[in-house]
Amino acid sequence: MKKFLLVSLFFTFALLSPLTLVRSVAAKVIYSQETVTVTEGEVIDDDLFISASTINIEGTVNGDVYAAGGIISITGTINGDLLAAGGTIEISGTVSDDVRVTGGLVDFKNASVGSNVNIGAGTVTLDPETEIGGSVIVGSGTLSMSAQVGRHLIVGTGTANINGTIGKNLYAASENIVLGADTVIGGDFHYLAESEALVNEGSKIAGITGRVTQPVTESMEVGSIKDWRNALKRLSWTFRLMSYLSTLLVGIILMRFFREPSERIVNIMRDKPWASLGWGFAVLFLSVPVLFLIAVTGIGLSLAFILGILLTVEIYLTKVIAGLLLGQAAVSLLGISKEETGSRNLNIYLVLAIGLIVYYLLTMIPLLNFFIVTGTLVFGLGAMFLFKKDVLSSSLSTEANSEK
Repeated sequence: MKKFLLVSLFFTFALLSPLTLVRSVAAKVIYSQETVTVTEGEVIDDDLFISASTINIEGTVNGDVYAAGGIISITGTINGDLLAAGGTIEISGTVSDDVRVTGGLVDFKNASVGSNVNIGAGTVTLDPETEIGGSVIVGSGTLSMSAQVGRHLIVGTGTANINGTIGKNLYAASENIVLGADTVIGGDFHYLAESEALVNEGSKIAGITGRVTQPVTESMEVGSIKDWRNALKRLSWTFRLMSYLSTLLVGIILMRFFREPSERIVNIMRDKPWASLGWGFAVLFLSVPVLFLIAVTGIGLSLAFILGILLTVEIYLTKVIAGLLLGQAAVSLLGISKEETGSRNLNIYLVLAIGLIVYYLLTMIPLLNFFIVTGTLVFGLGAMFLFKKDVLSSSLSTEANSEK
């Protein structure tokens, strides 16, 4: 939990610094809507916070790099950690410490990383020329791994193609696992899958190979259950961080363009909790039957599809609304006013970030997890319904008055 909190705060600052226009004397901050390049030969003797449409780091940064952008390319040297969130992330330079990235496509080409790598992405590629000194944790749809990994490799993917060198153990949870002929595993190979992994004859596994076809239980061998739990625990941090970052990004966009409606929904949830609860249950349990009835008419199939997508979006946005509500409560408890936090924009973004951290920390508590997630869904859907009802009533009233 401590690790999640620290990394979340790091990314929060990296994402919010350009929006709030913070300029710290302890770090270099760059924000642009266009392309930003740290040119070859340029040296930055400080931590670098950077947000842009396209980011190219070709020079040297003697400090940590926090990057958020559409396309992020690292071909230079980072003497510190790299924390990045983007659509496409390409790393072909040197990072002396840890790498933690999330994106649609993450590609390592002839890269050198001194310590650990955490990746959350749709597609991940690590080529044969890439060297990683520590462990690698990957959560992705597709993984192609041919790099040299100094310690453990822990993966949770749809498809995993492994054809590299792993210094210690390989833990994999995947639908399809393939070990290529050049695969070398210095320790054990444990995997969770419905079907047997495809292991080529040239693969070398120094330790044991174990397949798990069912959830981990106490009846399993003590050493095996401990290894799996540690591996799954590490992987869970990557997924939590991915979820937090994606929700924060969506929330920032929502606050940027739809701030007033969002704040009105939060006010409804706070001021009318029982009405929100009742309407939330109604929306949750009646939506599917109603959509089904619309769809079976044939001509309403397209309408049902569109309404289903809108409902899915609203369900996702309930987390943002809950984060804003929890953030307001946390700021109020801390006695922080808008004057103390700075501008109005700075206040709302930080409130959202703080609230989402509180939300994700609460969902990590086993006994509270179900109630927090369910409450967020029900109260959020109810408050959104009441907001739309108020808007519609106001619109009809305005039209009626204009006709008079």
